[in-house]
Amino acid sequence: MKISREFNRLYHSVIAEFGKLEYAIIDIEGSDFELRPSCLSLSTLKALLKQLDMQYPKDMEHLALSITVLDSKEMSLHVEWMINTIYKNGGTVHVVEEEFKRIIGEEQ
Repeated sequence: MKISREFNRLYHSVIAEFGKLEYAIIDIEGSDFELRPSCLSLSTLKALLKQLDMQYPKDMEHLALSITVLDSKEMSLHVEWMINTIYKNGGTVHVVEEEFKRIIGEEQ
């Protein structure tokens, strides 16, 4: 899939926000996986999040596929999973909040 510039910016903004978390707990099939995102490089964090997202498409060896082969729904579900995980761990996603404020401002 060719990702639009805006979607790519959103994707990497969400990963950057995840990286600001000092500590995170991720539920993986009923078990808690604990990590310190702020101690990881963004490229390592991006790869790890693909593996930890149980809905993210994997190959026959259970390795996460490249985002270039995902369709828009699969990519959107992964971004949604990351956003939900950030909020569950007490973080915020500024890019989402800013866009929400912009949309609300246009509606008034």
